[in-house]
Amino acid sequence: MFKLCIENILRNFIRKEKGYTQYQVGEKLGLSDNAYSKLENGHIKLDVQRLLFILQIFDVNLSNFFKDFKEI
Repeated sequence: MFKLCIENILRNFIRKEKGYTQYQVGEKLGLSDNAYSKLENGHIKLDVQRLLFILQIFDVNLSNFFKDFKEI
């Protein structure tokens, strides 16, 4: 459940809100758009280091990220 919520926040409340495509985020992470899509959909394990890097790309504060997580 926790994993699913984080993926939904990444996709719906952060990436799409900021106007990034999966290709753009994947490129910044050194992943293909297909690999990033798998990450968003839970087919690739999301570790803390990668999550922090993604939040940095989106310019999202970690506290705000978990505030959004609590609201879901």
